[in-house]
Amino acid sequence: MMRGDAEFVGYVTTLAELDWSGMDVWLVGGATSEDKIRDIDLLITGEYAPVRIKSNILQARELGPFDPFYTLQDVGTWWQPGDEPASYMCGLPNDRGHRRAKARTGAWQDELFWTKCWLPSKKQEAEPQHYGKPIQLIQNGEQIYF
Repeated sequence: MMRGDAEFVGYVTTLAELDWSGMDVWLVGGATSEDKIRDIDLLITGEYAPVRIKSNILQARELGPFDPFYTLQDVGTWWQPGDEPASYMCGLPNDRGHRRAKARTGAWQDELFWTKCWLPSKKQEAEPQHYGKPIQLIQNGEQIYF
């Protein structure tokens, strides 16, 4: 799958059907390049509604190969490879990547597990040519990309 192909567009179109009112969804990670990808990394910003955020993240994961997280900070919406390193807090519906994984460092608050995220990630440091500037998919609940 690649950004812009039929499979990718189908996933994003389905994702936009969730209730994103008051929120923005950004495409980040490998899908910002023209490379083939296995998952679609999403950054969610905007209205802090923890129950709905958790629900949308879990539903997005069920809809397709989405890897979404939420943040109250906007650094992930503008940061791109080559910028100064940055960190921010991201909220997830669980404290580990999969059930056998070691728990992440962080704390539970309002239905979300908050942990520190870094830019660039280890993958971005190793292969910066495979990453580009974030792309906004949804603005205040409305699909604006595709």
